[in-house]
This record gives sequence, C-alpha cells and structure tokens, in this order.
Amino acid sequence: MTLTSSTLNVATQSHKDSVLIVAAEESSCKYALKVMLKMKTDNPQLEFWGIGNLEMQSKGFKRIAFAEDLAVMGLIEVLKNQQHIRRAFHDVVKMVKTKKPKVALLLDYGGFNLRLAQTLKSLGVKVVYYIPPKVWVWKKNRVYKIKKYVDDILVVHPFEVDFYKNYGLEAKYVGHPLLEEYQTYKKSLFPLAAFRKKIGLDGSLNLGLMPGSRNSEIDRLLNPMLDTAEKLLKFKPNLNISVLVAPGFEIEDLKNRFSRSYDFPIHFIKEDSWRMIDLCDFMITASGTATLQVGLLKKPQIVIYKMNLVTGILAKIFVTGIKNFGLINLILGRQICQEFFQKTVSAEFMVPALINLLNNTDNVKDQMLKDYELLEAKLQGDGAAVLVSEAVLKYL
Repeated sequence: MTLTSSTLNVATQSHKDSVLIVAAEESSCKYALKVMLKMKTDNPQLEFWGIGNLEMQSKGFKRIAFAEDLAVMGLIEVLKNQQHIRRAFHDVVKMVKTKKPKVALLLDYGGFNLRLAQTLKSLGVKVVYYIPPKVWVWKKNRVYKIKKYVDDILVVHPFEVDFYKNYGLEAKYVGHPLLEEYQTYKKSLFPLAAFRKKIGLDGSLNLGLMPGSRNSEIDRLLNPMLDTAEKLLKFKPNLNISVLVAPGFEIEDLKNRFSRSYDFPIHFIKEDSWRMIDLCDFMITASGTATLQVGLLKKPQIVIYKMNLVTGILAKIFVTGIKNFGLINLILGRQICQEFFQKTVSAEFMVPALINLLNNTDNVKDQMLKDYELLEAKLQGDGAAVLVSEAVLKYL
C-alpha cells in the first residue's frame, strides 16, 4: 500500500501521544498542573486532556469534564451529584476509545478513579495513580483493586509505603508537592508586614478561619468557626478574625453561607494560600492538605472535620485502627494538633482548646511548634513533579 500525504497526516494525528489526566479536586488539580507543565517542558508535542480545573485549561489542558462539578465529599453529596459523575465517566471512556492514550495519570478521587482504572486496564491503557485514595483510613478492600488495575502507585505520605508493602505492593514515595511550594514561598521573601497593613489588620493577634475548598465543607464548618470566634472574643477581645477564601470561591460566596449576622469585624482574605496563612497567628483549619501548609508555616492550629450524619455514622463503623484524621498527626504518628469531629465541631469544645493555645497553657503551643520542626524532614522527597513525570513518560 502506498501512503499518500493525507493518509500520513491522518496516521500521525491518530497516533499522537496524549496523556489522560483525571484531577477532580482543588489540590489534585494544582499538583496535576505541576506535573503537566513539567512533561510539556520536556515533551512539547504531548497532548493533555481529561478532567481538571480552569487553571489547567488555561495552560493548554483539554477539559472534557469540569473538576468544579465533581468535587464533592460524603455519601449523600455523591448521590446528589450522580448525574454529573456518570456523565463525566462516560465522556472520559468514550474519549479514551477515540484517542487511545497509552497512559493515564489519576489523582485521588477514589470511587471514580478506581472504577475508571478497571476500564482503562481492559482497554490496554497503563495507569499511574498519584495520591491514591486513603485506603489506610477506610474501605481497605480497595487496595485489591489498586493491586489489580494500577501499574504505578505514587504516594505523598511516607507511611503509605509500608501500608502497601503489607499487601505485597510496591508504592513509591515521591515527596509531598506542598514542600516544594513552601520552599518556593519562603524564598520569595513576601513583604508580609506591608500586606497585613494593606488589608487593614492591626497589630493584634490574627485568628484565621480556613473552612475548606468544597461547598459541603464550607456549609458545615464556616458557621461553627464563626460561632467559636464570637465566643473567643469574650476572652480575647483584641483578636482579629479572618476568613480565608479558597480558590474557586469569591468572598460573597462565603458571606452568603452565614446562618446569621455577626456583630464583630470579620476580615475576608482571598489571596495565595501561603500568604493568607502566613498572615495569621493561630488557625482553625478544615482537615485536609491545608493543615500541612499551616504546620509548615508553624502556625498553632486546631483541626476540624464534619460529615453529614449518615456518612459520619458509617465512618464510625468502618474506620478502624486510625486514632487521628489530621494529616499532621498521621504523618508524625501522634496527636500534635487537637482534633474535633462531628458534634465536637462547636464553640463549646473548640473555645477552651484555642484559649489553651493562646495562653500557651502547659506549654501546649511551644510543644506544637517544636513538633512542627519534624514535618519538613518527613515530607522531603526528590521533587514530586519530576518523579511523577518520569513515571508517566516511561510508558510513552
């Protein structure tokens, strides 16, 4: 058969290397973007597509489903959002059959991605799972799906390597991408004092409220945080109170979630997350990646987590062998930051803990700051974006 120029062109297009990326949560999108940009630098001909956020799209990522529509947490929320999730799954699989990628990079989002990994395996697509689901917390049986359908397991917490080893799996610790961000931020020498003055913070201590990056988190955590701040002001009347606004939300979005009016000044800050946290002296932090940022910046904090009632009951039944849920506590192997879950996410329980931190009762604040010193060494790796890129590119 003689190939014409048009035939060659079609053949070239159909075999163009592409990488499917599925990142459905804010932190996952941020890490996926770093990996994508690293791969693009070394291989500008590569095409990247799948599920991601607006920032990924602005850097050349072809979105076939939007992360903003899929980032939900909790059984009830997932059920309510099933239409979006099913459509996204169908669209991804349909595109896989058209584009025939050799490799897929999946990040977190366990229920969706493990089902997708099974389909990808049947279609001959290699699967690199970066930040696999937290099977060490609950649904441990999912580890067998990972074993069956995932080719490379890349983890960001050192203790996960031993967990997978117990199941006969080799997981590679790549370091936590947050550590690279932290080191970059510290080198930037951001003029914190001038910025603090610019947004109207006086010289008093600043309590930061970080209610999360998902709608469900903000709905459940923002008002208990504000109630706690209100009662805390009776003991510490000179405190500044600042609400830190996550990417993807506007200040008005959070104001609209207030269950009632509050008669004390509230600063709303929407900035780079490192800068926002660095403006604060103490924190109430929604459980998640942000707690590590707070720890790296050495800000005393309490960590809170609240699910809907049904999911909370299921968690108590199925989560076994885990004493803590905060990432800092899990990574360092003991409780460094006090945790509040479900009913204890209220001013009644949180105010005394914050007073102890503010007053450094029994050196609780000093001990927390000392323990934070261990965090950077624990998160150290050889450059997460580089190692993840290498894991993906070896299949091309």
